[in-house]
Amino acid sequence: MLDAEAACKKRKDNSGKVVQKYGEIRVYQARIQIEAEEEDEKEVVNIRLKKKGKVWHKNYLKVLKELKESFIEII
Repeated sequence: MLDAEAACKKRKDNSGKVVQKYGEIRVYQARIQIEAEEEDEKEVVNIRLKKKGKVWHKNYLKVLKELKESFIEII
């Protein structure tokens, strides 16, 4: 229900805006293109975070292994 209301409000707020890029674009086409571009940007950010996450995960496992070895030496 809230999503539908938010979408309706978003459409009302943007109803009078016309986006022009490389010529004439209708409002509904502009909205679709803008949403698609935003999704692409989010996907690029997610890919970047996943790549960084792999490196941090390897470092995390390395630190855990070292801690485990040092803990066993103490006992």
